[in-house]
Amino acid sequence: MARGSKRPNRQILQELSALVIDDDVSLAQATELVSELATRQPWAVPRLQLGPSAWQDYITAEAPTGPMGGSWLRDFDAVMEIVFELYERDFGSTRRTLHMLNAQEPRIPYLRVFVQHALFDLEPDAPSSLHSRAQLEQRLRSLFGADARLLGWARRKLDAGVLLKALGGMTNTVIGMYDWLAEVPESGLARLPRDAEARFDLGGGFGTPDLARLLRCSLTSLDLHPPTHAKAVGIRRFQVADPPGAPTQVAQTRWQTDAEAATYFEALERQAFHHWDVFVDPIDAGAASYLVTSFGFLTSTVASHSRHALNRQQLGRNVLAQMHTTFTGIRRVLSLVALGKDVALFTYQRATSRCYRNVTLMLRFVRGRLVDSATLERPFQISGAGILGPSRRPP
Repeated sequence: MARGSKRPNRQILQELSALVIDDDVSLAQATELVSELATRQPWAVPRLQLGPSAWQDYITAEAPTGPMGGSWLRDFDAVMEIVFELYERDFGSTRRTLHMLNAQEPRIPYLRVFVQHALFDLEPDAPSSLHSRAQLEQRLRSLFGADARLLGWARRKLDAGVLLKALGGMTNTVIGMYDWLAEVPESGLARLPRDAEARFDLGGGFGTPDLARLLRCSLTSLDLHPPTHAKAVGIRRFQVADPPGAPTQVAQTRWQTDAEAATYFEALERQAFHHWDVFVDPIDAGAASYLVTSFGFLTSTVASHSRHALNRQQLGRNVLAQMHTTFTGIRRVLSLVALGKDVALFTYQRATSRCYRNVTLMLRFVRGRLVDSATLERPFQISGAGILGPSRRPP
């Protein structure tokens, strides 16, 4: 069990409410407080502990410093179970393939997603979902056999200039995974100003069309890559929360059907987009009112693709590299508040390798003051069998 220090939301919000954000000093104070709210840790976190295994020997003795290999096991499902069974048996090219993938920079956050995309690309006529473990194991064995199909596919992608991270979780898009928030009034989602003059989704990736559907208003994606980048890197379909609206990130998903994928890719083609680098670009201050969303971006633990981001070597600790994005992004939003704008911020805390107590955070500022807020807490985040959202009755 990992423990950390925390302050209650009530105390942080009281300090934030006492501020009038109208100069550099108050802006810095507010940025620290909102960053604290967004990154609060739960009281205790169950952690996965590997027993004696060939994979444990590899990630502790042979892998590069701080490998993703340990994190891959947090996203454990039938695909990952079979892959690591093959690894332990030293089947075909499994070990060579996983060692090569684990050494990639930037790192691949979700091996399960990467393997699924390879299956879709190599076997486009195969069904998108397999309900039989025997069928799934047969297809995975074909990837990791002696002919090294997956390894060869990954190398061809690299030769074509594709970042493997893009196929393994540059954005781990799950359609419909946030729908349950509409049923929880305590999240503050219903109080967001859909009529704001400017509506931005920070680091929207490939999920902005789905958020626009949920919020029932148009959004402009601010990101390094356009939504059409999905097709450019070879993504053929996305995951879907199943059943729709279930409070889950990983445990209950399926892959889009061909028809669903075609419809969603059409939405990505139509999605409004502005190129935006959080470390370089301010948010356009030309509007009087703003709705700003971040579903994962502001509290992501995945390394930034920006060449302007400070890296782990510069900051010395990985957690500081992660906080660099959080602090900078929140300051960009609050800079609009300091200009006297009406700003509503809604964030969903979703991360690969950290646990956050506040699932969601809603803040609204008018004339430099906090006028409305909502936090949805969870005391625990469970790793290993999927990362679960809160109950529908928040504490």
